[in-house]
Amino acid sequence: MSEVKAKEVLTVGMFFKHEYDFGSTTTLKLTVMDKYRGASAKDPITLPARNEIEDYRCSNCGKKAEYACMENEYGDFTYLCEDCVDKFEDDDLFIFRITNSPRMGVCGYEGELDTYQLY
Repeated sequence: MSEVKAKEVLTVGMFFKHEYDFGSTTTLKLTVMDKYRGASAKDPITLPARNEIEDYRCSNCGKKAEYACMENEYGDFTYLCEDCVDKFEDDDLFIFRITNSPRMGVCGYEGELDTYQLY
């Protein structure tokens, strides 16, 4: 296996995909938005990345959804706002807070609220 540096293959505007597996594969579609230079060339390299959060709406009333519940193994979700989650009654479904992660709901992944900002 040969080692290739990201800067040797990635260019601004480039689209690519990355697959990773923590029990089930998640496929990411990525876009190189810009170059980022850290404070020092001697610092370890970090690839800053952000997911574009979707505007999830409550399946019942249309308000901004805060929660999701997975309906089946194919990744179909019911989205619920703060008000409707209390009224939703189904003990067999896994209800969790919406996160900014492509792994949301996969293998029970709940993640963090993910509110970091780049400088």
